[in-house]
Amino acid sequence: LSDKTYPLLKSPASRLQVRRHQTFKKSYQTAVFTRKGDILFFDGRKPQFELVSQKGETIHSFYKKGKGNSGFREPVAMAMDPEGSVWILDAADNQIKKISDEGAIQSVFGKKGSKEGSLKSPRFLGFLPDGAFVVVDKDGARIQVFSPQELFLYSVGKKGKGEGQFEGISGLAINGDKIAIIDNNKKALIFYDHKGKFIKEIVNKDEKNPVWNRLADISASNRGNFLVLDPGLGRVRVFSPAGNFIEDLSVGGKRIIAGPDNKGLVLN
Repeated sequence: LSDKTYPLLKSPASRLQVRRHQTFKKSYQTAVFTRKGDILFFDGRKPQFELVSQKGETIHSFYKKGKGNSGFREPVAMAMDPEGSVWILDAADNQIKKISDEGAIQSVFGKKGSKEGSLKSPRFLGFLPDGAFVVVDKDGARIQVFSPQELFLYSVGKKGKGEGQFEGISGLAINGDKIAIIDNNKKALIFYDHKGKFIKEIVNKDEKNPVWNRLADISASNRGNFLVLDPGLGRVRVFSPAGNFIEDLSVGGKRIIAGPDNKGLVLN
């Protein structure tokens, strides 16, 4: 998705245009754009990380099985911090691992446990502008925020069925001053501010046309817009940085990853 070719998300628009730039004929579990604009993919079947250029050429591949800083056991998510470093969420180790451009593990953060400040079955990872970590763990039942120095700061929301609560988190995105999650059980898109205070939610309501069918993923563009993937309805719903609906894109898939220059990646 590139606004150099088509006007995507510059402002609330009546029409959004999408054109396919590149097709990767492999099955990937997740991916992240690097600071150079390349894409780091993870193929969970091999398993293997693969760094691919914007032209679709493989730069290099890597994977080393091991615990802690010796390797990976179950990578489930990747995210880039404000300084451009890539971190990998390892669910089996209950840790977050920072890697170099060549794929070497540079630092490891996290310890297993159910108490605040510990991690248990983490699933999603993101960063606030100051470098604080936002981690969804307990298989989608908890959101914790850690300082750049890896100290626990606060939790965001809580599990439940009330307004602003979640039954099970299906995805996480951060656009700077807002934290957004999707809850496929509740059929809801929920917004919090960067301190964890509930702002609003967009949820299916009785006797009204459903807003959501099957919430699969959410991502935030470099302009701060939220892209919510709903393959059940074959669309991506686009919301402004303030959380206001803009438009739908006719796109399906399992994962959506926003990148630089208003480009995006959909994994099928």
